[in-house]
Amino acid sequence: MLVSSLHADSTMLIDDFSSYKDTKDFLHTWKSRSSDYKKTLKENSYYYYLRPDPFDPGKNCVCSALREYPTNYVRTDIPADDIKMVVGTEGKVKSVNIYKDYWLKKIKLYNYHKKGEEAFLEWDWLAYKLPYGALDEVKGQDDHAIAIYAVLYTGWLEFKTIKYVWSATSNMGMIPPEQTTDEDKRVYIVSNNKNPMGKWVHVSVNLSEAIKEFLPDDYDNISIAAISMMADSDDAKKPSQACVKDIKITFKSAKQK
Repeated sequence: MLVSSLHADSTMLIDDFSSYKDTKDFLHTWKSRSSDYKKTLKENSYYYYLRPDPFDPGKNCVCSALREYPTNYVRTDIPADDIKMVVGTEGKVKSVNIYKDYWLKKIKLYNYHKKGEEAFLEWDWLAYKLPYGALDEVKGQDDHAIAIYAVLYTGWLEFKTIKYVWSATSNMGMIPPEQTTDEDKRVYIVSNNKNPMGKWVHVSVNLSEAIKEFLPDDYDNISIAAISMMADSDDAKKPSQACVKDIKITFKSAKQK
């Protein structure tokens, strides 16, 4: 596990993806719990791969894509053994997340909260294709081009998640909890189909504020156990493609925000 570093500017780097030599190297650090995730490239599949930033080839980004049919949108330049993906039964696509694990050295947000500081989760992402037809507030149809989320540790083997997504709709803001698929999760739309395709979009969200709203009783006792990414088009069954870079956490005084 690569250990994030806390810089003098109170920014904790999660990953800029430029330290990895190739996709295989990247996948040693970012993991998945799915035992079916690494397979030969066939039928419908999700996969994640490392590639040069299209606007800054000296740096890397991580991209995800859904290949809807065997003859469409195949990246032949990446060996199948180096691609993380999942193939469901009868060719049905299943979404899958990858994550960077902080289980052994949790990011103790409560230390900052007790000092009156708030954590802002920041990243840049870019979308080429959105899973049009997906509906954010309808269970079973809530696909997204890409998502970044924090896995929160609230106590003895108890976890909650706060998830930020790029929607195929024009919606923005928090999805009503009763319309999500998991009561232990809060979902926020921070980019949508009004954002330009093929261009980097910078996102900065107040993670601490979301935690205080979602888990007020745990605010002074909460840590991050993992940072995760997910592409999700299994319900819409439409091609999607997105990239992510420069994930970090910035700590700011509540008085300065």
